[in-house]
Amino acid sequence: MGMKRKKRAPRRRGWLLGSSATQVICISFVLLIALGTLLLTLPISSRSGRLGVVDAMFTATSATCVTGLVVRDTWTQFTPFGQAVVLLLIQVGGLGLVTLTSFFALAAKRRMGFKDLRLLGESVSASGYSQATDVLKIVVKLAMTFEIIGMVLLMIAFVPQFGAEGIWISAFTAISAFCNAGFDILGRTDSFYPSLTAYAADPLVNIVIMLLIIVGGIGFLTWDDVCTHGLHLRRYRMQSKVILSATALLIALPAVLFFLTDFADLPIGERILASLFQSVTPRTAGYNTVDLTEMTDASQAVTILLMLTGGAPGSTAGGMKVTTLAVLIANAVAAFRRREDPQIFHRRLE
Repeated sequence: MGMKRKKRAPRRRGWLLGSSATQVICISFVLLIALGTLLLTLPISSRSGRLGVVDAMFTATSATCVTGLVVRDTWTQFTPFGQAVVLLLIQVGGLGLVTLTSFFALAAKRRMGFKDLRLLGESVSASGYSQATDVLKIVVKLAMTFEIIGMVLLMIAFVPQFGAEGIWISAFTAISAFCNAGFDILGRTDSFYPSLTAYAADPLVNIVIMLLIIVGGIGFLTWDDVCTHGLHLRRYRMQSKVILSATALLIALPAVLFFLTDFADLPIGERILASLFQSVTPRTAGYNTVDLTEMTDASQAVTILLMLTGGAPGSTAGGMKVTTLAVLIANAVAAFRRREDPQIFHRRLE
């Protein structure tokens, strides 16, 4: 009798390769935060001494998750190297680590497998795997385009004031605004954490940063519709229609409220800018041009709701998402009208 062959033991898959798309995305963010924490604790990152691990981890987490919360003023604490680390965390966190790594894989002509496309589709909120690579190219091209345009426009304001350093400030601010991060390196004034309060009356800085926040927050699939169909709104995905409509309302209505209840001591032009800016920025961007503690209780309550709502799916913004708010309102309307299913743009939602 012939000898029996031994059965090979099944090859164990690595813990990362066997993970789901959502798990890989979460794990990648954890690893990115850990790396950022390590780099920010290095002496080369701080202007004096070394930053504590807890403060470094908080900063790395806030930058990667583009929340904008800080425990140390970014300019006062960090050297240009540390600021560059924070900016890199913002850029990678805003676009998504999987999005960027997939882009470089495509740029290197590496063929992406089914699992790669599934992971990329989860990362960019694409509706299908075949759509994922197209959306990826749109994501990176649009991000680079808007950030460069924003940087050039901000240089008009910052270079005359700060000289050559204004180029770095413009780049940092443009990327931070587009990624809805809210970090700034303008803390060289007498007051810590000044944000953009010194530019409350500057139309250029206000408008450029508001536009960067908005274009980053409406989502890349929406921009895909804009690039593909132009002004033919009827051809847009329903999701894009909901995002654009909800975004317009969430900017206009709070701005009117803020204008009527706050900033009465400002000239009319500054009052309009302040009202619009504080209507745009709470939905995950985190900048401010006025003292928020001086706003009325009603305005602060609306600001909290805006922060809760956030931006669009597949965008650089966080929050509950404007589409979720739209569906909740549609459900409430359907219940009030005793309809079985809610409707948006004459389309039934199951």
